[in-house]
Amino acid sequence: DSEIREVANGWLCVRTCRMPMRPSKTRQTTISASKPSSTSQTTCKTKMAEEGSSAMPVDFEGFKRELCEDLAGAMKKEVLSLKSGLEEFKNTTNSEIAELRSTLAGTEHSLSTCSDDVTTLQRDVKCLTELADILQNKCEDLEGRSRRNNVRIVGIPESPGSCSTSAISALLKDAFNLEKAPLVDRSHRSSQPAPRGGEPARMVIARRHYYKDCNDILRLARTKQKIQVDGMTISVYLDFTARVAKARSAFNGIRQMLKDTPGVKFGILFPARLCITLNGAESFFTDPEAARAYVSQNIVHHHED
Repeated sequence: DSEIREVANGWLCVRTCRMPMRPSKTRQTTISASKPSSTSQTTCKTKMAEEGSSAMPVDFEGFKRELCEDLAGAMKKEVLSLKSGLEEFKNTTNSEIAELRSTLAGTEHSLSTCSDDVTTLQRDVKCLTELADILQNKCEDLEGRSRRNNVRIVGIPESPGSCSTSAISALLKDAFNLEKAPLVDRSHRSSQPAPRGGEPARMVIARRHYYKDCNDILRLARTKQKIQVDGMTISVYLDFTARVAKARSAFNGIRQMLKDTPGVKFGILFPARLCITLNGAESFFTDPEAARAYVSQNIVHHHED
């Protein structure tokens, strides 16, 4: 708009400067005369005014036409410039959109591939997790079976030769009043650091040669519990793995609640399953919390009432 306004103002000035006054024939005649009369001068002025008034519309129309042509040319030039800029912007935008579409297509393909890979990996991880659980349980079972002939003896003081096979065999014979000393294949202290002054002695792990001897000793140990022999108080337990021992110890509080309760029998089955017999009905628990809730609701609460 400002450019068009400047063009219009310029043309107006140029046309104003270019508009010459036409000398009339009457004026030329009066110049050649020596002394015109007032009547002739008035007539001359009237004719000049008429000629000037008749000439002005013709020149203004031409100026208007030329101005319109120049304005149209300027506007056309401006429109062409804008069109060229828009065309360039359009081409750039189309190029960027095409590039983005290509990138988006590649991203969609990558995401689809990743999604398929994640699905496959999740399926493989699930299978491997199940397999690992099976193998772990199998290893735990095999390790537990390999310890079936082992017993743990607690309360033997630390002294040279106190955990030898002959000493353990004689100790078990005297502790349980056996007819003959059981055959012990191996015996050793636990792998914990040696105790310092005032600390309790490490337990002794002994392996009997015959499973029957091991079973008989454990049955007698459950009956006597605290065993007095040679001035020592010992306890004998079955040798469990760390995982099984931890799972069985989780029921210690419940076993303490059931102790000396009339009409209730309980015991822990291998590897870690609590069996409670109430009024001839047996209930089995592998979850300590579920067992505690059962005892609190059906046994403790019943005896309090």
